[in-house]
Amino acid sequence: MLWRNHMEAGVKADAERNHAEAERQFKAAVAAAETFGPRDRRLATSLNHLAQHYAECEEFARAEPLFKQALAIWEQTSGSEHRDVITPLFNLAAMYQHQGKLADAEPLYQRCLRICDKTPRANDRDLAQSLHSLAHVYVEQARYAEAEKLFQRGLDTTGNALGAHHIDVAVWLTDLAELYRSQNKLQEAEPLYQRALAILEKNLGPDHEDLVATLENYARMQRKAGREAEATKLEARARAIKDKATPGGAKP
Repeated sequence: MLWRNHMEAGVKADAERNHAEAERQFKAAVAAAETFGPRDRRLATSLNHLAQHYAECEEFARAEPLFKQALAIWEQTSGSEHRDVITPLFNLAAMYQHQGKLADAEPLYQRCLRICDKTPRANDRDLAQSLHSLAHVYVEQARYAEAEKLFQRGLDTTGNALGAHHIDVAVWLTDLAELYRSQNKLQEAEPLYQRALAILEKNLGPDHEDLVATLENYARMQRKAGREAEATKLEARARAIKDKATPGGAKP
C-alpha cells in the first residue's frame, strides 16, 4: 500500500536523522491518507508523525496545528476519552513543556492521566509517562508537594506491576531522591539513592554507564550534607565508569 510505504520510509529516515527525506515521506503519507477521507485514522497517524518530526526539529509553529488536527480526528472517530487520543495529547503537551509553556502542557498531561485512570491496564506505559512528565512540570513550577505525590504514585504503581527490583523502579527512586535533594531533605533522599543504585547494579552490573548519573547525583547530595569524602568516592567511581566506556579513556 502506498500510504504504508511512505510511513515506513518516513520512520526509517527519521531514525537515520535524514530530516529532509523524513519530511518528504511523511508529507506524502498525509497526502495518500487524505484520499481515505477526512476522518480516517490513517490520516491522524500520518499527521501525528509529521507533527512529531517538526517538533523534534523545533519547528513548533508547524507542529502544533498538525498535532491538533490529529487529535481532532481521533476524538471524532474514537471518542474524547479513548486511549487513542493519548498519543497526540502527550506529544502536544511534551512540545509545550519543551518550549517552557507549562500552563499549556499541564492540562493536557492531566487529561492523559484521567484517560488512563478510566481505562486501567497492567504495566501501563501511558500512565507512567504521563505521571513522570506532569511531575516534572510541577517541579519546574516549584510545586513540590504535587510533584512528590506523582513520583510516589509512579514508584508504587511500577513496583506493584513489575516488582520492587525492576530497573524502572530505579528511575522513580532517583526522581524522588532528586526532588528531596532540591529541597534539602537529605535524610529522605539518601536511602532512595542507595536503593536506586542497588537496583541498577543488580540489573546492569556495577560498571554500567547507566549508573553514572545516579552516582553523580548521589555525590551532589553527599557534598550538600558536608560529607566530602563520600562525595569524592562516588565521583571517582562515576569517572572510572565513564573512562572505561570511552575508547581510549581508560588510563593504564
